[in-house]
Formats: sequence, C-alpha cells, structure tokens
Amino acid sequence: MVIYITGLTKKVNLLTFRHTFTTHMYEASVTMKDINEMLGHDDETETTVYVHIRLVL
Repeated sequence: MVIYITGLTKKVNLLTFRHTFTTHMYEASVTMKDINEMLGHDDETETTVYVHIRLVL
C-alpha cells in the first residue's frame, strides 16, 4: 500500500527497507556496533551485508 501511495516504481520488500535503514544509519555516523545491536545480529559480518556505501568522487 505504501508503495502505491508514494509512487515508487521499483519493486521493494522488507529487506529493501532494512538495507536502506542500515545504510542511512551508517552514513549518519552510527557505529557498526550500534547498528549491529539494532538489527539483532550476533556478528558484525552479518551487519556489513546490509550496508551499501555510496562513493562520491
């Protein structure tokens, strides 16, 4: 429903929102340890899968 209201054309699911949330938190200088705890991961390597870093050149 939210997808139709916002006009998103890309196919999204709960994992899309999880990846986006994690990336934005990381870009806002939240530590990986804190993000790790928020996502409920036991290992930091699980969390790094969700972080998508944009390089600005």
